[in-house]
Amino acid sequence: MSDSLELARVAYDAYGTAVGGLNYLGLPMPPWDDLPTKIADGGVAAADAVARELAAGPAVDGEAEAGTDADG
Repeated sequence: MSDSLELARVAYDAYGTAVGGLNYLGLPMPPWDDLPTKIADGGVAAADAVARELAAGPAVDGEAEAGTDADG
């Protein structure tokens, strides 16, 4: 199992806990293994992006990361 896949599973479980196990429609979230491939792949891509950002270290003081909106 890849690190990104494991991170995606952990993030999905944490998200589910934070929202009471319900999706945006108020329906129960399916277990990770029952997600459509496209949705699971999106979770893995997101986890991979976060891992890359963490590995890159902090931005230089006063500089926003490329592709981010510092104003929110």
